[in-house]
Amino acid sequence: MTNKKERIARARRIRQHVKVPFVLSQKLARVITAFDAAEILIKAGYTVDYVVTGHCLDDGGENGFLVVAKDGKEVGRIPYGCTGLDV
Repeated sequence: MTNKKERIARARRIRQHVKVPFVLSQKLARVITAFDAAEILIKAGYTVDYVVTGHCLDDGGENGFLVVAKDGKEVGRIPYGCTGLDV
């Protein structure tokens, strides 16, 4: 995703799901997989839990959402699907 307007729009959609600074949401807008998003959030000092709600039949992947918390309080949930983040 190299288009700047698309990346900013995706960052805004991410901020609708989770309360994070805009700069952090722009970093999250560049990644595709839930694992990469969780890695960025953990490095920024957030706690991330995976909640799996289903499995993909074709590739054996998962879908669900990431529960994001800061200082013990939940700040949002980011949905992800078989093809990556659903935002």
